[in-house]
Amino acid sequence: MSGVLRINSDKCSGCGACLVYTNWIREANDGKAQVKELRTLNAEESKLVQELVDLCLEGAIHIDPIVVDNRVDLSSLIYKAMNQLMNVQVPEVKAESLKAPKEQFNYDGKFRTSFDYGKYKSYEKAIDAIFKLFKREAYQERDKAIMSVLQEYKEKYLSEYYLFTDNSFYGKINRQISSILNQLKEELYTASGGRVSLPNDFAVVNIYPNQLVSKNTLETVTLFESVSRARWDVDHEYRDSTYTSADDYRTYLDADDFEMPDRTWWRGRDTREAIAELAKDLQDATGWTYVEDIAAQSINELIKPYRAALEKLMYEKITLAKRAL
Repeated sequence: MSGVLRINSDKCSGCGACLVYTNWIREANDGKAQVKELRTLNAEESKLVQELVDLCLEGAIHIDPIVVDNRVDLSSLIYKAMNQLMNVQVPEVKAESLKAPKEQFNYDGKFRTSFDYGKYKSYEKAIDAIFKLFKREAYQERDKAIMSVLQEYKEKYLSEYYLFTDNSFYGKINRQISSILNQLKEELYTASGGRVSLPNDFAVVNIYPNQLVSKNTLETVTLFESVSRARWDVDHEYRDSTYTSADDYRTYLDADDFEMPDRTWWRGRDTREAIAELAKDLQDATGWTYVEDIAAQSINELIKPYRAALEKLMYEKITLAKRAL
C-alpha cells in the first residue's frame, strides 16, 4: 500500500537512530527527526519504511495512507492558511518595554582607583598631584564607562532584537509562518492524493534584518553602546548637570601629612571618594536620559523592513500554492 512518510515531532526524542537507517530523514534545527521531502511512497518503499517505523521506540514515525478526499476544496485550504498568516503579528517595539530601573546603570567598578605615593612640600601640591591622577584615570575615561554600562543594558534588554537566531524576536515569528506553510503543504498534498506537491523549501522562512538593512542601521542596535546616540546623550546630560566639572570633584580629595627629620611632607590620598561621586553622577545622568526611546527607535528601524520582507514572502508562497492547484 502506498502512503506518505510522517514524523510526529512531539513524540520524537531526537535519538538519531533513524538518521543512520535512511537518507529520507534529516535532523531539524531542534535536534529532532524531520522528513526531507513530502512524497508518496510506492508499495516497495512502504515495506522498507515499515522497518523504520518498527525501529522507532517512541512511535514517532508512521506511514499515512493516501486517500483522496473529493469533498475537500483545495482552495479553501489556501484561504485558511492566508487567514492564519494575516494573524501573525510583527509588532513595533514600545519604549516602555525596554525601560530599565536606575539601578541597571551601575558605574561601580568602572574606574580604577588611584593612589599617590609622591612626596610634596605643601598640602596644595599633594592635592594637585592626586587631582591629576583622578582626571587622567577616571574623569577623562568616563566615555569608556558610559559605553560599558550601555553595553550591559543592551545585552540584558535588547538581545532578542540583535541576535538573529531561531530563538530571537525574528526567529520566533519565522517559525510561526513556517509552521503555517508546512501545514498547508501537507494538507494540499494529502487532500489531492499527492497531485499537489509543493517544493521542498516551500515552508522555509529564514528572513532576518541583517539581510535587509545597511551596516550603519544595523549597528545602531548591534553596537548600541558606541554607535547609537545614547552614548552622547548620556554624556551631554551629565555635563549639563550642576557640579560635574572636573574641579567640582577636588573637594572629595584629601592629602596626608607625615613628619620627616628635616620637615613635614605631604602625600595625596586615593581617589576613591571622588570616583564614588563621579559614578553616582553618571548613574543619575544615564537614568535621566531616555535610553529606552533611543533603543526602541533603532530596533523599529530593523523591524520595519523585516515586516515588509515577510509580507512579500507570504504573498509569494500563497501565489505559488494557488498555481499548483
